[in-house]
Parts: sequence; structure tokens; C-alpha cells
Amino acid sequence: MNMDIALRPAPVAATTAAPLLEVEDLAVRYVSGGTARRVVDGVSFSVAPGEVLALVGESGSGKTTTAQAVLGLLPPNGRIERGAIRLDGTDISRWPERRLAALRGARISLIPQDPTTSLNPVRTIGAQIAEIFEIHGERDRGRIRARVLELLRRVGLEPAEMRARQYPHQLSGGMRQRVLIAIAVALRPGLIVADEPTSALDVTVQRRILDLIDELRREEGTSVLLVTHDLGVAIDRADRVVVLRNGTVQEAGPVRQVLAAPRSAYARQLLRDAPSLATPRVRPPLPEAASIALRVEGLTHAYPVTGEPGRVFRAVDGVGFEVRAGTTHALVGESGSGKTTTARCIAGFLRPTAGRVLVGETDVARLSGEALRQFRRQVQLVFQNPFASLDPRQTIAAIVEEPLRNFDPIPRAERERQVRSIIERVGLPDSVLGRPPAALSGGQRQRVAIARALVLRPRILVLDEAVSALDVTAQARILELLDELQRDLGLTYVFVSHDLAVVRLIADTVSVLRNGRVVEAGAAERVFHAPESDYARELIAAIPGNTQGARMVAA
Repeated sequence: MNMDIALRPAPVAATTAAPLLEVEDLAVRYVSGGTARRVVDGVSFSVAPGEVLALVGESGSGKTTTAQAVLGLLPPNGRIERGAIRLDGTDISRWPERRLAALRGARISLIPQDPTTSLNPVRTIGAQIAEIFEIHGERDRGRIRARVLELLRRVGLEPAEMRARQYPHQLSGGMRQRVLIAIAVALRPGLIVADEPTSALDVTVQRRILDLIDELRREEGTSVLLVTHDLGVAIDRADRVVVLRNGTVQEAGPVRQVLAAPRSAYARQLLRDAPSLATPRVRPPLPEAASIALRVEGLTHAYPVTGEPGRVFRAVDGVGFEVRAGTTHALVGESGSGKTTTARCIAGFLRPTAGRVLVGETDVARLSGEALRQFRRQVQLVFQNPFASLDPRQTIAAIVEEPLRNFDPIPRAERERQVRSIIERVGLPDSVLGRPPAALSGGQRQRVAIARALVLRPRILVLDEAVSALDVTAQARILELLDELQRDLGLTYVFVSHDLAVVRLIADTVSVLRNGRVVEAGAAERVFHAPESDYARELIAAIPGNTQGARMVAA
């Protein structure tokens, strides 16, 4: 295998200095309803000064629990059964909360996953950054304010004086994540635990945030424990990687070594499943005579601006494309690009301000009442979050049956037969039918959402970020399912995503949106290999792992 790839070099400190963090034979259990369950079992690793170590694994692998144990932030029902967590050579695994609280922020800090829920919505940004200094004993208001403004400038939030006065809802997701980074580095800790710090962000914002963490790490010599399910991110950013599954270490070593020659079957599977590393499948040539299933012409949708009578915001502005029957067309772009608004217009949930959406010869924008209700049989929408889109009070059988009850006055026995048939078709056993959504994994729930959409036998599925809430293993299985269903049932997909690595695997054609307009369009292969717009090139360049890791996996 070719080992000459442009991964960033391991820091000298990683091989010459004593470890900053050592985790030895760590075992953690949770107790629920009187039952104990071990979720981390015998995990060991170390992090050197200035090093980035990635903990990688799918949901339930134990990576977040391991990180919580390092921080002393296990939930109330979590307990360390055995093992040691040594920071600067001192075992802190049994320290009381009071001692750990003094350590957090000063010597070890956290960048959490979700910038939306991690900041207090009723306090200003400046007050929340100032709090870390106040907690650790600083009382001089002038020094605190100066340091807050310095940190805001350091993480690229300017003008700093204005940002300090703003509230979280006034900032974008990427800006909020920069605030969390400012809080994490405020006291110049030796170790930062970054728990999926970019998983909720667009690919370009993700790249900027990871670049910022890298820059701060280099300047301060800080170590980073990076928790991620995305091997592409680990390949780009880490020096070494520890692969976890079911609470145990499956693989550990330098990134180059693990990527080039993984020893465990699980690590090999993760590499195959990672969308940024996978080889795009060869899609069949599009037949010239294939009918047009969907045509979007001059689509515009404007929203009134609150508090400014007569002013409107054009979320979608003149969008147009065609989708041939039996193919997949992807709408890609960052948050605010207009892709979800376009999808909702296609599905008939929003009426366009101007333009047409033609499904066959039917103009969706002209439908209303019963005609619009019947149209929904032809076009079904699969939502982003399988944890929020299924009614938690219903059984899986009732969830999948509901569209049949709404549209088809057929006997109960026939409805039950169709429900069982479609559940089997999406690869789930009959045993799930009597369960609530909470009893299923994320990947299983999304299969249920797809089954519910398919039970009416639609012609078109609109998939709005339908795999973005899943880890890479579940994501890969859903993409395989969608491919199989399309081939077997002749389905047409409109696939909405900010993740170009996924789009590269599934799409035949692509429209790249920015600020409500199409800035690039065409066959997926052409767009990815010879993009014409600077924006499309920027999006493609920001794919974690990108092409170098993919070449190694294929070698």
C-alpha cells in the first residue's frame, strides 16, 4: 500500500514526552431499574502533550462514556468499576466532585457536541465566557472583560464588543461552536476533550472549526481527545486513533497504520462505511428516453421579514432542475442555502411564490383541498431525525399503518398484510411491529420512517437529510437500502444533504445551492471531478478525509 500521503505529521512531543493523560483498564457501568450494564470494559490509551488522539466508533461503542469518565462527568447512574485515569501522573478517577470541578476548565476542558443546547439562551455570550474566570476565582471585572474580548477575537468572532453583547440565538451554529471553543481554551488547559464538536455543522463550517482547534492546539501545545464517529475527521485531524466497539478496544495505533492495515474486522468495516473514504459505486448510464419524473422551473419562495412590513426574504430564488424517473437528484448546500424550502415545495407543504413544480404533468403549486391530499400519495417526505419524526406513543405497526388508514378504506387484515410486507421490505423483522420507537436504534427508526413513506407506493421520495442524524455504520446500511429499493421499485429520489461525501455515493445528478440560487448543476461525476464554481470547489475540498484516505482504503 502507498504510505506517502499528506496526513499531518505526529508532534515530536507525542514520542518524547511523558503522557499528559493515561487511561488504564477503564471499566464503567450504568445501573437502570436495578440492572447493571457494563458499557466500557478494559479501555486503555494515553495522550501525549500536543497530541490529538481520536476515539472512534458507532453509537453505543462507549466513546462518549469514556470521555465523560475522563472529565468526571458521568451521569448519576454511571460508576467507574475499575481502572485508572491519570492526569499528569495523578489518578483522578476517584476524586470527589469538588476537586474535579477545580480541575475542569483549568487543566482539562470540554467542547460539547451541540452548540444549540450547550449555551444559556438568556445570558449574553460575554457573560457566559466571563463565567469561567469567575468560577476559578478572578474578581477583577476589567481583567475579565479584556480577556473575554481577547478570546472572542482569537476564535474569529468580531467585532468582539458586539458579539459579547449578543445572545446565542443571534449567532449561527458555527459561531456558537466558536463560543464554546473560547470557553474551553479560556484558562489554557493542557487537555481539551472535543466530543463530536462538528457533527451538527455544515461541512465548510466543520472544516473551519477543526482548523481553529488545530491552530489553538499548535499555539498552546494543548492535547486533544477527539471523540468522533467519522473516520474521515479522524484521518484529517488525529495523530493516533482508538477504535471502540461495545465498550472494548478493537484497534489502536497511529492513524497511518490503522488506515493502511487495519487488523480488526470492525475497523475494516468502519473504513468501508465511512462515506468520505468509500469508493462511489458505478451507476448505470441514464437512458436518454427515460421520462422526466420531476421538473422544477423558476421556483421562488419568499418569506415576510418580521417587523419590516413589505420586505421579504427570498429563501429560494429561481431554482430549476429536472429529475429522470428512477434516478437520484441531490440538492446540496450549507444551512440557509434553500434546499429544505425547495424540498417542501416539491412535497406540496409550501406553496411557491413563483415558478412551477411539475410531477409528471401535475403542477403541484396549483393543487389544493382533496386534490392536494391525493397528490401526497405520489410524493412522500422522509425527515431528518428518526428520533423526532416517529410518534413515541404509537407502536411501529400503528405508525406504518397510519397512511393506509388515512388514504385507503381497505379491510384491517389487508392493512396488516401490507404493513408486514413493507416492514420486511426495509429489512426489519416482524417482532418490531409491537414495539414503540424508543425500543429501536436510530438506523432501525429510519427504516421505519422509510417504510411509512413507501406503504402508499409513491413515485417520488424526498429525503431531507435522511441519514445525517445516524452514525456511519447505520448510515451506510440505509444508503444500501435506498439503492436496493430504487432498483427494485423504480423509485425517484430527491436527496437533500449538506454532506457531499454521502451525495457522491448516491446521486446521479446534483444541484448545488447557495443563498437560494443554483450555483452549480449537472451529472454528479462531473460536479465532483470538475466543478465549475468556486463554491462547489470549496464544498468538495471540505469533505473530511477527502481523496487521499480513499486511495489508501482502495489500495
